[in-house]
Parts: sequence; structure tokens; C-alpha cells
Amino acid sequence: MKMILFVCTGNTCRSPMAEIYFNDQIRNIKNIGFYAESAGIMAGGENRISEYASHTLDQYHVRVPGSFRSTALTRDLLRDSEYAYFMEQKQKEYVLENYPEFSNKIFLLSEINREEYDIKDPAGDSLSSYEKSFLEIKKYIDILIKQLKN
Repeated sequence: MKMILFVCTGNTCRSPMAEIYFNDQIRNIKNIGFYAESAGIMAGGENRISEYASHTLDQYHVRVPGSFRSTALTRDLLRDSEYAYFMEQKQKEYVLENYPEFSNKIFLLSEINREEYDIKDPAGDSLSSYEKSFLEIKKYIDILIKQLKN
């Protein structure tokens, strides 16, 4: 199976929502050949998913695995991924500067739909900010899954 990597800053809000939603949606699709993981450029300490991110996923009937812990982005994760999707342009640029050998697999999440749009970090903001970020993430992941099925 090929791995898709979702990356944000701390790996407690956006990229975990992307990973968990993607894996939930493909669970019953036969022979899709992909699964998701997530990481953060500044992640550390193996933190749990944020409470608001977890609550947002629950609202959409997506179960958050109790085993989820934040993961720092590493060269190995990039090497092992088929694609790496970033939430913000500045994150993508940072990784392209530091790991140029992976430039063929590094994309902004919104590029799935031929857009260049940052998904705002909801960390420290209201529940409605998490919901807004999730709906944007969901939109692009739904498109990605449709592309992968074809």
C-alpha cells in the first residue's frame, strides 16, 4: 500500500483531521491501494489530537483513534510517501528548501483541485474555526479519493 502524507505545523489539528478523515473514507473502498499518515513541521512530544479537532470529526461521524499521537516530519516519512500534501504554502516552501530531492511529491493540499489556497490553522481559535478548516480539508480529500479511485 502507498502512503499519502498530510502535513501541517503541529500535527494536532489540520493534518490529523486529514489523515483520520481520509482513512475513514477509504476503509470500505476495495483495492484503492493507499492509506494516510500525518506529521507536523514543528510537532513534538507525541501530543494527542486537539479537543476541537476531535469534536469536529465526531460531528461528521468520523471516529478518532485513541492511539493517535503527533509526529514530527522526517526525511523518512517524505521518502516513504507517495504524495505529501501541505496545508500552507510556507510549509511547502520550507520543506522544498530543506528536502529538494522530494519536490516531485510535495504539493499544497488545495492543488488537488488546481488551486493555491492555504487552509488556515485553527489552533487556539473557536470550534467554528476548526469546522471551517475541516470542511475545506474534506472538500480536497473527497476530490483526491475520487481521483484515486479512477
